Amino acid sequence: MIQAKLALKQYEQEKRAIERAYRTEKELRERAAKKYNEAVKAVSEEFKGNVNSLNFKKENEIREMLKKAKNNPDEIDKILENELGIKKQ
Repeated sequence: MIQAKLALKQYEQEKRAIERAYRTEKELRERAAKKYNEAVKAVSEEFKGNVNSLNFKKENEIREMLKKAKNNPDEIDKILENELGIKKQ
């Protein structure tokens, strides 16, 4: 009986830890997705109206960098700052 109670207590602790980790991971993914979408929008605004082929090439390079960093909000901030001079908000 005591062993069953201990096992149940351990199970509940592990369950709470897993649920907490899942919520944290979900929040990080949502934050990364939001940051990525904002970054893509910023790039579009930066190069809007520029038909110069060099600007088009630069825009595509930045978009590719953002795509690779899609799940890393800090890396997205770094790319925006280094490539476009957009500081972290």
